[in-house]
Amino acid sequence: MHDALSALILATVDTAQKDRFRKLLLEQRDQITASIDGEDPAENQDLRDPEEFATVIARSEVNDRIVKDDLHLVQKIDLALNRLEHGTYDQCANCGGEIPEERLLAKPSVSLCVPCQELQDEERK
Repeated sequence: MHDALSALILATVDTAQKDRFRKLLLEQRDQITASIDGEDPAENQDLRDPEEFATVIARSEVNDRIVKDDLHLVQKIDLALNRLEHGTYDQCANCGGEIPEERLLAKPSVSLCVPCQELQDEERK
């Protein structure tokens, strides 16, 4: 009976943690998707003026990059939600080691442990 009670307590903790991380991930995804639906940089601009036109183009390029980055983060969040449902949320996608809870709380969409992330960052340089 003691073993059954311990298993029930662990399952409740795991469920509570999963719910906590799911909430964090969904809130982050909602914030990002809301920001993607922002204003058009060309709106209310006189595009006949060459300086205004150049400014609109520059803003549009920056905005496109931000949207691209945001969409990539939404994909990472969706992958994290998938890992959460399959019980692999706290496992590093590279080495299979455990990702500390503090790291997951700081950046809920993360999929790599710190050593693997550092290795990946070095390879990108």
